[in-house]
Amino acid sequence: IANFNSVQALPQKFLLQTTANIPFTEATAIAEKMFLNKEFDFREGKSKIKITGIKVYGENQRIMIEAQTEGTVDGTSFISGIPIYDELKRKIVLSDTKFKLKTKNILQKTATLLFQGKIVKMIEEEYGIPTAELESSSKKSIEETFNKEYFKGLKMQGKVFKLKPSQVILNQNGITAVIDTDAQLKLLVQGM
Repeated sequence: IANFNSVQALPQKFLLQTTANIPFTEATAIAEKMFLNKEFDFREGKSKIKITGIKVYGENQRIMIEAQTEGTVDGTSFISGIPIYDELKRKIVLSDTKFKLKTKNILQKTATLLFQGKIVKMIEEEYGIPTAELESSSKKSIEETFNKEYFKGLKMQGKVFKLKPSQVILNQNGITAVIDTDAQLKLLVQGM
């Protein structure tokens, strides 16, 4: 027999966890809007690179940003980081960012040290997957589900107080945000 505890009154608020999926194709589109065909200078403007291609994918629980560059540094840069939710920016951003460059030109490897700091800082500060719209649409969807009459005389009434991504998980197709929702729900029975 299962353990069963009787309670006189249920708490008004509860925690609901839902998920939202962001495919890597969408994460790539965000990166393309921000960086594709943009030129960046470093070494006080003496050196320039242009991002000619960019792709976002997951590998070993890290988000990988693969950027093709031309200019002072010709090659493919791999920037990886652990995805986390930044509550102030309301974005999924990268932490513990690492950089690697594949180039055939040995001389470019010294320029890379200067370029590396600039691009890693730029990716950490600028790249992120905005969650504000995701949070708003989730709240609206949950409240619509909460506030319905399912059968004549049987109605639910509820409200979402707070909604925030608490965990970011990578899978083979994209990024899954686990969203914690503080909510209240009442079941109203009338005329039965």
